[in-house]
Amino acid sequence: MRLRSREGFTHTLKALGLLSLLTLCQCEPQRHTTPEPLPPRVISNYARPATVLIVTESEARVRIPVFTENSLDRERVVNSALKFIETTGISLYEIEYYQQHLVRYVIGDMISNLTEYLKPTRYTTKSYQVVHIGTGFFVSSDGYLITNAHMVAPDHERLKLWITVNYLDKEIETLADEFATLFSTSISLGTGLTLTEQGLETLREQSRLLYAQYVTVESIDTQKPKVLLTQLTGGAPQLENALTAEVVTKGEPAPGKDVAVLKVDGANYFFLELGDSAQAQQGDTLFAYGYPGDVTFAKEFTPASQAEPTLTQGALSGRRMLKEGWESIQIDATIKPGNSGGPILNTRGEVIGIAAFTIGAEQPTPFIVPASIVREFLGRANVPVGEVNASTLNRLYREAVLDVERSHYKAAMPKLEQIEAIRPNVPAVQKLRETAQLGILEGRDRTPNPYLYYAIASGGAIVLLLIVGGALAARSRRKARASAHHAPPHATPDPHLTHAPTVLADAPTRFRLTVKTVTGESFECAVPPQGLSIGRASDNDLALDDRLVSRYHARIAIENDQLVLYDLNSTNGSYVNGARVDRCALQIGDHIQLGSTTITVQPPSA
Repeated sequence: MRLRSREGFTHTLKALGLLSLLTLCQCEPQRHTTPEPLPPRVISNYARPATVLIVTESEARVRIPVFTENSLDRERVVNSALKFIETTGISLYEIEYYQQHLVRYVIGDMISNLTEYLKPTRYTTKSYQVVHIGTGFFVSSDGYLITNAHMVAPDHERLKLWITVNYLDKEIETLADEFATLFSTSISLGTGLTLTEQGLETLREQSRLLYAQYVTVESIDTQKPKVLLTQLTGGAPQLENALTAEVVTKGEPAPGKDVAVLKVDGANYFFLELGDSAQAQQGDTLFAYGYPGDVTFAKEFTPASQAEPTLTQGALSGRRMLKEGWESIQIDATIKPGNSGGPILNTRGEVIGIAAFTIGAEQPTPFIVPASIVREFLGRANVPVGEVNASTLNRLYREAVLDVERSHYKAAMPKLEQIEAIRPNVPAVQKLRETAQLGILEGRDRTPNPYLYYAIASGGAIVLLLIVGGALAARSRRKARASAHHAPPHATPDPHLTHAPTVLADAPTRFRLTVKTVTGESFECAVPPQGLSIGRASDNDLALDDRLVSRYHARIAIENDQLVLYDLNSTNGSYVNGARVDRCALQIGDHIQLGSTTITVQPPSA
């Protein structure tokens, strides 16, 4: 009976190992190959601290004519008088009697043809400041940004036309009205003649033509772009607090590849990740994020809200090939002047393009430069594309955003505290923290208990093990009885069945770890049979004084004579040989990274 019991026990232990492994593997959270679409508010929160206001200033020097008494073309006056004499047929002796008529004729001719009578004696220069407002976004934590080429290097011919329409037309009108008033007064004082209303209107029109002929834009000087980090610093947008950006590389305004790569000083910037624009399909939901010019800096709003970014939603309408040989993407999300250079995001929060240009006047159709071309310019500048999860700051921020979205407020709080330590006073982070604190105070927190998950998994496994193990043991007993009934009287048991199964009670003498702390101290640690709990709290088996380690960070268990690492929903994650894991079977020499602490798996003792 003893041998038969041992045989049943052997089967039970085999079932125990198999079902433990199977149950834990099945209960381990699955990673979806295709992420679920993110809510618009999550995408907005992702983009907010990474999106910046771009301001470029251009100074236009304008040449203004000055007219004095020496501006009058006297030869032209004489020719006009001779024409009057020739037309009327009067003699030179009769001029004195027709002097009033002669003066009236010459003045009328002068008013009607003012540009033929007057030439500037000199010029003055007047400067006009033109401010271009657009959007940009970080693509790496070390200060590389993307925006439009036309934002950092505006086309000077178009700019001259814009200055003429928006500034010089008004300037010419003002100068012409002043000149007409002065000229009519001089006529009245000099000749005693008073111009009629029609004569005054003709004089004003001719004065505008006169100034329009000579007022010109001499030169335009565009300064380096300024980057306003209002979503990182808070408060109203102020140019004096902006960072000056260097233009690393740029394309040409549309229909050229309208992309520019900028660089600002500093580190630890939030950034957005570039997606695969080739995978975007017609009808896909897209989001445009940026600073529309009609509301940015509008006086109707408070200074702090003037630089509030805007999120609009639309769809990918189509793709159109430009004559220059590159494919643009047509979208129907609302894009206005000021959105230029801003990110266009998919439902995973990835940038699939940047706002570039519109076609049409009354209802303009927006087009974007795809992310594939943005990558082309980044490659040209040897700028590595950032991966969000590779940056502690960005990873923590995105995890905290999702925690708050899921009402996991307690889980979000330590992550937000770590972000605050790395990059303090970020408005988006402070708002998330306020939301989490309020949710905790009001009892709305839904943070899952990490130990409950493992308890459920283990409980389910035990139930299954008892059932399966009992069935195998009963089967073993039936086989043993049948064997005893038919065996010869002096049958000898199989010597292999006389050995007891491997018992894990010997594990403390077998499994050992080398721990290197944040201070550089190294020591060895044994893994007891019940496993090893690791964290910052003092009641852990291995308590670590490491601020980047959670209170209950991870656990190392012994399963089937092998060490297995479990992450306990830690803030900063658990890494094995550089890869983040939730559960991982450990091998000899594996390096475990928990915060700033490194743990190495040593060979087991014999």
